[in-house]
Amino acid sequence: MKKVILLMMYISLPLWAHEEHQHHHQDHDEMESAKAQTGMSLYQFDSKWIDKNGKEFELKSLKGEPRIVSMLYTRCLTACPLLVNEVSEVIKKLPEAKKNISVTLFSFDSEKETPETMKDFLKKRNLPENWQVFKSDSSTVAELAAALGVRYKKLKSGEYIHSNAIYLLNEKGEVIAQKEGLNTSNAEFVKAITKTR
Repeated sequence: MKKVILLMMYISLPLWAHEEHQHHHQDHDEMESAKAQTGMSLYQFDSKWIDKNGKEFELKSLKGEPRIVSMLYTRCLTACPLLVNEVSEVIKKLPEAKKNISVTLFSFDSEKETPETMKDFLKKRNLPENWQVFKSDSSTVAELAAALGVRYKKLKSGEYIHSNAIYLLNEKGEVIAQKEGLNTSNAEFVKAITKTR
């Protein structure tokens, strides 16, 4: 029932008046994400995801520690690499004891994302082992996006336009901080991570 409600909430979100010819990177700051569902754990969903090794797992298996999460897709050559840079910049500003925080990236691309593309993405960007990329089917992606307040749309070209945001989850999977947009201040987000246990 919760899944149906969330999907209805997501469908009711306004789509942007972007046309196919507009690059999905453009106007990313105008596509502000809605707020994540306050007090709701992402781990309550029975959704299944696939990691870079092709292994399937349940979202709730991630509970137990704070983590940074975001949504992107690995074929993206514009906004998504910038989003990765945003996370990297946050981590650089953390105290040494917090720099090993897990980073989990969920892909919008249910069709073209594969374990190989995810593995290649992590390798090309020389991202550490505590960074992960996961994929799932389109309804599961929509469910997670609705819970986080992430807006996205697939274009006819197969590319995506989407809001750019990073989130901090506590050990229960609840969003306790978020940073919206690219090239915006990360001071409060860094402070929130620093306060985690």
